Amino acid sequence: MRNSFAQEFRKIVRDYEKLKVLEVHETDCWNAMERLHQRIEKLLDELRQWIAMMEHDLQGRRNLQQLVRDTDWNTEALQLFWNDQLGFFANWLGDWMEQTQPESQRCVVNISMRKVLILLRLARDVEALPDDPLKHAFVFIAAHFRTIQQEHISYESMRKKYSQLDMATITGVEDLLHQCLDKLTEYKKNLYLK
Repeated sequence: MRNSFAQEFRKIVRDYEKLKVLEVHETDCWNAMERLHQRIEKLLDELRQWIAMMEHDLQGRRNLQQLVRDTDWNTEALQLFWNDQLGFFANWLGDWMEQTQPESQRCVVNISMRKVLILLRLARDVEALPDDPLKHAFVFIAAHFRTIQQEHISYESMRKKYSQLDMATITGVEDLLHQCLDKLTEYKKNLYLK
């Protein structure tokens, strides 16, 4: 996977710092300066292309939104479009953050998104999480988490999968919770041993 623009920029800055200690008469200093210049040009070119793509996607969504606003849709269809637009913006903003703030990259979870959603459902059902609208949780998960299998988790996908329970996923979460309980028992034993 290619470095983010921010990561590449930091590498360029580090190489620039190395250049500052070179003496002008050193044989390689002008070649090193030329390589730095070329890397900066390449980064700027890639950044221009990426921004053009981001602008194109954003403008396409604006055009689509204008078409929807000018058309008489029923409430259910408008809600579906609204949710889709929110999912688009969550992904668009997430892509921007990944490129400009690599330290904000998503946390990787070692379980499937279906299992994450069952854990979310459990947390809400036992009132460990407030009964806020699910869309807030979905937007947060999409912005901050990813699974080993999925780099990007879409809002719409989570919305659909949230209420789709299946025995294999429930059993997998049940096993995970048993492992958690075993670990809690171990923690308690260690407290008594101190």
